[in-house]
Amino acid sequence: MKLLKPLQHIAGLSTAALATLMLNSSVAAQTLASADAEPSEKNPGTEIVRPVEDLSAMIAAPRPDRDFINTAVVLTDAGGRPSVAYCVAYNQRGDAIGRGFSKIPGNGVRLVLASDLTYGRDFFGKIKCKSRDHVSGTAYIIGPDFSDTRVHNLRDRAGSVISVPVAISR
Repeated sequence: MKLLKPLQHIAGLSTAALATLMLNSSVAAQTLASADAEPSEKNPGTEIVRPVEDLSAMIAAPRPDRDFINTAVVLTDAGGRPSVAYCVAYNQRGDAIGRGFSKIPGNGVRLVLASDLTYGRDFFGKIKCKSRDHVSGTAYIIGPDFSDTRVHNLRDRAGSVISVPVAISR
């Protein structure tokens, strides 16, 4: 009988009140899901420790596999102290499918590959990184050929946001 009391209480609500309650819980769930999809310290993912020299090795190495393609994001610290960048990979639907973070030495650079964020899975979408410090990014598509790709670097009082609108890994 105790189980019915909460249901009786809900049944006593007007249709408008019940609809508002359901809408608010749906909005709250969507907000929680979207907040978790953002790059952050609270859910950093795995640490990516890849020196920028790996990019030189990837470019110099012959690539007989014509299907190989990856996106390299080079993160550069513009300040004199070490910083951390938190990155998330999003698929074509905008779902977060992988995350990681990289510690960047003061005035130094670090390399993050799309495949690092997606744990080696095939991926086509975008990458977004955030840092509390002044970090900027450049990106390259590495495959049978090598090409730079567009990057949006934004800076405000909260830190830096680096967005690579087209990223791929196969």
